[in-house]
Amino acid sequence: MKKQPFLSFVIALFVFGAAPMAHAQISLGVRGGISLNNLAIDPLIAGESDPEMILGYQFAVPVEIAIGKVFAVQPEIMFGSHGAKRFLKSTFVLGGLTSVTEINNEYRVNTLEIPILAKLKFGSESVKVHVLAGPSFGFGLSGKSNVTGQNTITSSNGVILEQQNSNETYTAKFVQDGYDISEVNQEDEFAVTTTNLSLHLGAGLGFSVGRATLFLDARYMLGLSDVAPEYEGQDKTTAVEMKSNRIGLSAGVMFPLN
Repeated sequence: MKKQPFLSFVIALFVFGAAPMAHAQISLGVRGGISLNNLAIDPLIAGESDPEMILGYQFAVPVEIAIGKVFAVQPEIMFGSHGAKRFLKSTFVLGGLTSVTEINNEYRVNTLEIPILAKLKFGSESVKVHVLAGPSFGFGLSGKSNVTGQNTITSSNGVILEQQNSNETYTAKFVQDGYDISEVNQEDEFAVTTTNLSLHLGAGLGFSVGRATLFLDARYMLGLSDVAPEYEGQDKTTAVEMKSNRIGLSAGVMFPLN
């Protein structure tokens, strides 16, 4: 991922927002909740079904910089997760014998993310509706891929002649596009991009309780970058694009600092 556009965005944000932010209302908060994680994969492997959602988590520290009654900028530090369940089934017939292989893969990567969101608030002093949108820049922390498999060989009359089970766990190796394939140990590691970019789109409700504001937050987090890196010299026809899409539900509290 190129970092120059991100740096330019941050510089512009603070240069053009410096004057109004000097009189802004700043609030600090915490929020936590769940995420429904999935992957958009193109192309799928032959015999592979569409990925299924898995349950993840999110925990964030938001800072709301309110400029007037309606508009605010809300950067966050967020710990989150990405992933999905994948299922592959293949059948091979030879000489009256049928071999069926079924593979289940639960893929999960934990990240540190920095959303920078524009926020609009409407309503009364006691209850407000908010909508928010903006980019989020993610950095990989850790990850696991658990792969379980079963191979069953049956005769022409349906009698099971042999059955084998396997269970393997792989650890995430964070790399960039064009990495040296020797960097990743194929026996117990899988490659994931070091950084990722997503777009947060959300809405919620805020309730004033004394000086604090309790809030509910729902978001769709659209993956914009490919998290499956290509190794140096890889044939483009074998490349797989994989993007992370999530639905987030959380609750939290904000406290004014000034």
